Amino acid sequence: MVRLDDAAPPRDKSRVVFSSASQQVRDANDPFILCAACRRRITTRDMAVARSGAHRHVFCNPAGMVFRLGLYRHAPGCLALEPPSTEFTWFPGHAWRVACCRGCGTHLGWRFSAVSDDAFFGIILDRVIVEPAGHL
Repeated sequence: MVRLDDAAPPRDKSRVVFSSASQQVRDANDPFILCAACRRRITTRDMAVARSGAHRHVFCNPAGMVFRLGLYRHAPGCLALEPPSTEFTWFPGHAWRVACCRGCGTHLGWRFSAVSDDAFFGIILDRVIVEPAGHL
């Protein structure tokens, strides 16, 4: 399997459409990004976004834990928990909520949202993998 941080974001403008039942229709060439613990589909590479000029970021929380994040516009395989907080936010103007895998509950990152409706997920890169080729 390929680690997400070894896979470059796509260059084309493929689309992912999410139905109300969270089923996904996508470009067949765009593999899913999976929870490394349970293999649940979390998002796709074409959902990658950048903030401050980068898709990938490295942050340290107040407890000294270092996280390597990839940013994604949508991550329907994640469930955002707890009320939003602006305490120690890594993205000024954005509140964060813990985001866990909908399948197994593993902490996969955070959902960041701003009053301006700008929202995205920061996914911990070493907790996800890219779907192996041929699993369409």
